[in-house]
Amino acid sequence: MTRPMLIRFRGNNRGFVQTRGSGGQQVDSGGFRYHTFISTATFSLLTRGTVEFLVVGGGGGGGKSTGGGSGGVLVGSEFLEVGSYSVTIGNGGRGAQGRPHFSSASMYGSSNGSSSSFGPNVANGGQGGSQGGNSGNGFSDGIGGSHGNGGGGSASAGSGAHGGSGVLLSEYATATGTGSSSRYAGGGGGSGGTAALGTSGQGGSGGGGRGGATVGENDNYAPSAGQARTGSGGGSGFGGYENYHQAGAYGASGIVIVRYPLYV
Repeated sequence: MTRPMLIRFRGNNRGFVQTRGSGGQQVDSGGFRYHTFISTATFSLLTRGTVEFLVVGGGGGGGKSTGGGSGGVLVGSEFLEVGSYSVTIGNGGRGAQGRPHFSSASMYGSSNGSSSSFGPNVANGGQGGSQGGNSGNGFSDGIGGSHGNGGGGSASAGSGAHGGSGVLLSEYATATGTGSSSRYAGGGGGSGGTAALGTSGQGGSGGGGRGGATVGENDNYAPSAGQARTGSGGGSGFGGYENYHQAGAYGASGIVIVRYPLYV
């Protein structure tokens, strides 16, 4: 009598081979495993399969009057073979230099954020504020990519402009160590446009920094940096009263999140 052949699958009772990886901060939630990277590292794939990813570039630094632009946001999926894949996290750009009252010293400008990447997938850094035009600009990246958001400009009087709204990505909200619940890449706020009763621009939703402002001779409202790990732009500094100028704030660092489904 011929005995039946027993075939075993590695994975689960559906016959799928479970994708497995290592690297970053790991958490299982909602049927997915998330790998969150907040510093440059390596993602290792131990079994081949399809992964989804979020890549956010570093935000631009706040300028002398306009907020920094956010980093680019890239969302996609890719079938990968077993192996190691480099992950690079972009830094936020430096804010523009300030100077004290009655000074005539020159000031260096803001700098751009740097790019983040997962393997060949790159999200560019945001442009620093006050580098031409009315705002720093984010960038658009690749198929399935969402553009970054510009920083707010300053106003000639009254309130500075608000930074551009960030991108809502609720499917990555449960990843650990993100610094953000679900939004990324808000533009930095513009500075208040007058020395008397100036009101600064708000940072864009997603972590954009608030712009600076002064009331009379008092430095009441310093600009704020972009929220860490969101790729948001820094708030701009206020300038013009007795040649005084606030320094712009730093843009936020970027982030990379990789996820894949868990078969149970």
